[in-house]
Amino acid sequence: MTSRLSLLFVSVSFALLPASTGEARSSKSLTIKVLSVVSGVGQKDVEPKGLSAGDRITMTDRLYNLAPQFGKPNGALIGSDVGISTVRQSGRVVDFRGTARLPGGTVRVKGRFTASGTLPRVTVVGGTGRFSQARGTVSLTDLAAKGRAKNVFRLTLP
Repeated sequence: MTSRLSLLFVSVSFALLPASTGEARSSKSLTIKVLSVVSGVGQKDVEPKGLSAGDRITMTDRLYNLAPQFGKPNGALIGSDVGISTVRQSGRVVDFRGTARLPGGTVRVKGRFTASGTLPRVTVVGGTGRFSQARGTVSLTDLAAKGRAKNVFRLTLP
């Protein structure tokens, strides 16, 4: 498993209409750029040996600012993430779910990709704290250095 399974989020903002007042209220768009560096990988290979349905890969990463944000400079350690990839359908399809811990809360994601392909984008499915009810998508860019990826979170928050 490479860092392409790290987290990276992209979304489009939209307006919310409160039911009680009929007044339009805008949602907030937030972009977060981080460098993801693999800090651990665990594998569970179920029978039959090799890539097959039921195999699981767990990956943890450290997240560093790629721009000044969260009141910290470029390059500062600002969080971590964990991602779990589970092989489905005779080893051809992989389900991914993960959680990124950032200052102020967490962001949860999920996605699906082919085992031979990359994981360029996953969907934001919620979060906690500052990122409660977050929506968006995740785009990932592998970097030339092994175990590193650029993650850009583009979130829509209520």
